[in-house]
Amino acid sequence: MRILIADHENMSRWLLAQVLAGLGHEVTAAADGEEAWGKFRAEPFPVVITDGRMPRVGGAELARRIRGLRNRSYTWIILLSCEEQGEDVFSMMEAGVDDVVRKPVDREHLRVRLAVAERVQRMGEQVRALASALPLCMHCKAVRIGADHWTRVEEYFHDVDFSHAYCPDCFYQHSLVTELRRMEHEDETGALPDPDPDTTLDERVVEALIDFDRRDSPGLFEDLADGLRDSARQLRKDLGDFGRTGILPEYVRQRFERFRVRCIDVGAGRMASHLVDLATLEPQEQLLRHGPLANAALAELDALLVALDERSSDAAPAAAI
Repeated sequence: MRILIADHENMSRWLLAQVLAGLGHEVTAAADGEEAWGKFRAEPFPVVITDGRMPRVGGAELARRIRGLRNRSYTWIILLSCEEQGEDVFSMMEAGVDDVVRKPVDREHLRVRLAVAERVQRMGEQVRALASALPLCMHCKAVRIGADHWTRVEEYFHDVDFSHAYCPDCFYQHSLVTELRRMEHEDETGALPDPDPDTTLDERVVEALIDFDRRDSPGLFEDLADGLRDSARQLRKDLGDFGRTGILPEYVRQRFERFRVRCIDVGAGRMASHLVDLATLEPQEQLLRHGPLANAALAELDALLVALDERSSDAAPAAAI
């Protein structure tokens, strides 16, 4: 790796440079923090090793300046610390230092510390690749790593531990919708009733869901309610942004529509009506009515979440029988 070292003690700086070169790294040395800052500004380094106390610019100030830059790559900063100097390690960490190595530097100890820095750099490169132009399969999210070779994303990021779970939208699409369609097919009365647009939570819909929940699909109502609760966080942000700006991008309209469908599923008729009003706004109406409409929708969202919590607690004992 390319490493910038900053140390005002000539012998200490020379010895550290020799150790790093012996470990196979490309080293640039600076006699103090100000010189190191100039070299870093000219060409950022993935790793900086800095003394704590130096003339002109010390280690903490150098770290703060580096963190103040908006570089694409993360710089790993290691503090060289002497016990007799008594640096405040906590304040150095707050300034932006990532790790601490005591002087005199032990070669093997430093090698292990730099191995950590190298892993962080490699993970950062992989994340940037994924965020920029990494080719992913639209269906299974496999990664293309050659002209005709595909691998699982977990194998591509082999040094990252992945956990797997459904996001709220995928859980709804792949599990809950299936149960709702099965309910409509098996229920003699047919499909769920359309919710009353003047009610926060239509009891006819809720009772039908809970009845099917008890008979054949344990947890269905609570799963639907949990999905709405999870999606409500994004909806609240979208409504707040719209209320402040009056701007309603197309992707937000699409999120409104997805949430509206899920409101209908649980009988949230009034919330669904608010979302219809928002999604069908003409551009000239957005700037005129955005504040009142957003506030009314936010108030109804709060009422819906309260109603869901109350109905979930009421349904829980019966569902457990």
